[in-house]
Amino acid sequence: MTIKLGINFLSRTVQRNINNTSDILGKVNERLSTGMRINRAVDDAAGLSIVSSLNADTRVFTQAIRNLNDGVSLVNIADGALDALTDITIRIEELAEQSANGTFSDHQRISLQKEVSALQDELNRIVKSTEFNGKSVLTGLNTKTNLQGGYGLDGMLGIQIGAEQLADGIEGFAGGTTRVSTSSVEVEPLGGASTRVNISADGRYIVFQSAANNLVSGDSNGLEDVFRKDLLTGEILRVNTSSNNQQAIGGASQNASISADGRYVVFHSQATNLVSGDSNGSQDIFRKDLLTGELIRISTTTGGGQANSWSQNASISQDGRYVVFESEATNLAGSDTNGLRDIFRKDTLTGETTLISSNVSGVQTVGGGSFSASISADGRFVVFQSDATNLVIGDSNAQTDIFRKDLL
Repeated sequence: MTIKLGINFLSRTVQRNINNTSDILGKVNERLSTGMRINRAVDDAAGLSIVSSLNADTRVFTQAIRNLNDGVSLVNIADGALDALTDITIRIEELAEQSANGTFSDHQRISLQKEVSALQDELNRIVKSTEFNGKSVLTGLNTKTNLQGGYGLDGMLGIQIGAEQLADGIEGFAGGTTRVSTSSVEVEPLGGASTRVNISADGRYIVFQSAANNLVSGDSNGLEDVFRKDLLTGEILRVNTSSNNQQAIGGASQNASISADGRYVVFHSQATNLVSGDSNGSQDIFRKDLLTGELIRISTTTGGGQANSWSQNASISQDGRYVVFESEATNLAGSDTNGLRDIFRKDTLTGETTLISSNVSGVQTVGGGSFSASISADGRFVVFQSDATNLVIGDSNAQTDIFRKDLL
């Protein structure tokens, strides 16, 4: 029996056409649903690559537009603040012109100065508080913000608020000379000399002592005070005030030293009202925190007891933690029985007071006192002058020498 196999070519052709038509309809429906001609590589491999690149560019440049809009907002904030500062400055100039008129009495000028001081406080507040998204806008001479408006460095735009480069030969700028001992509105000091200056690490803050009575408002104690000048904002603060901002009474304040960032200032003072319980009748060392306003007495024992004699000439570490000073007190640390001026270091974090002017075995000095101490940035090393003869072996020159103490 013969078996014959037949193929229905017509049926196969119809089936193939149906499948092709279904594929075409599927692609058409996909294009209709997505709105895109190319949905996968098989549609158009080269075209898909171009489309993917364009889609990436679209997303990047959409974000770039948002970035630039943020930059516009920053500039608008800065512009509003600068308008306010301009108005304040013009008003201060008007008051200065008014005060210069010879028909005004001293009492009237005091009233004008009060308005100037209030305007200066507002100016400083605006400078310090103007922010965009937590970033300070006006507290730098060279405040530059980069905005990413596209790909790489070619898409970066810079917003410059302030001077790109400080001018030469202008007072207060590179190559120029600035008078520091002036009021916040650049009024020259009256009533006494300004001396004994010290500077912060970046040169922004200057501390000095002055007998002038017009550098800040309300200076009526008739004493030499300690001041800090901010050369960025022009603000000047009286440092030797109590924690509740009462001016010193009972004696002068002098010889200030400032921490690296300008926050802490140490000085010696004969004032009796800067801290509670100051009854030793002697000159003491104090440290002022100009961020919190807190003032503490440095020349005390580890337990906080006050010194039984005078202390002076303080020097402060970079972070404000350690303070070294010289003192005639005999009760600050250990058994101090040499009857000589010694050097001490105070740790304001732990309260510990350490005798510095001793030899490697801890034996106190003989033959002469120690003075003029200075401390390293980290508080580890202290250098000082001394007339002592037993700090190191072989000291037989009978002269004042320089010594360094390692406190590690």
